[in-house]
Amino acid sequence: MTASISGSIRNPQGEPIAGISVKLIHEPTTSAFAKTSDATGKYQFDSVKVGGPYVLSVNSDGTTENERKNINLKIDEEFIHNFTV
Repeated sequence: MTASISGSIRNPQGEPIAGISVKLIHEPTTSAFAKTSDATGKYQFDSVKVGGPYVLSVNSDGTTENERKNINLKIDEEFIHNFTV
């Protein structure tokens, strides 16, 4: 019983950004998972445990973090969140 989280990372002009670190944290257990955006700016976490809450974040310049909080996943859900950095 899992779900997935995916999306893309783009700059303010809408161009994809490769090589950005994306972190997913399951708050109750503090379990952390990391991915890196691909050449088209996309990232994907497969087989994510249902429930939550999760925090999804990107850190594009080493100092500024962009977050999406309170993500709660249902069985077979495909949660999509796009970042602009």
